[in-house]
Amino acid sequence: MPLIDLVKKANLVPGDILECGVYEAHSAIQILQNTVKIVWLVDSFEGLPEPTAEDIPVSAPCDRGAWKADYTKVQKSLSCYPHAELIKGMIPECLQQLKNRRFALTHLDLDYYQATKDALDFVVPRMNSGGIVLVHDFPWLPGIRKAVEESGLKGESNGEYFLWIK
Repeated sequence: MPLIDLVKKANLVPGDILECGVYEAHSAIQILQNTVKIVWLVDSFEGLPEPTAEDIPVSAPCDRGAWKADYTKVQKSLSCYPHAELIKGMIPECLQQLKNRRFALTHLDLDYYQATKDALDFVVPRMNSGGIVLVHDFPWLPGIRKAVEESGLKGESNGEYFLWIK
């Protein structure tokens, strides 16, 4: 199911929207254009950390700092969306700012095991009934698969994403 369709479903569920792994905000803009909900956008803007043993083997592991985006450029591209809330920081620490929030949709595109596991541990208890968790890279990154499996979520995979609805 396309991201826009999931946002439209999430619009019917109480709570905010959370995206972790913003990069250059392409998917964030799709989300923002299709909701009036608060959209929390979390990224380190430092690129990827070092892969852990859970992330290897992958066919082409990324170097530390790969997929680094320019915070100022992303901030500027989101400036016309008053419901966008950009958070710069590392997971899980920066998520503590959201500890009292509830979510209708969470989109995770974190590429590695530990950040994905930490984000799932944080967000799953904060999902409202009918809320949607979408995890990118599930089929081909072993660390992502392991984090999802350890979370105990039972959902479906479409070849690019893992999808769970509470």
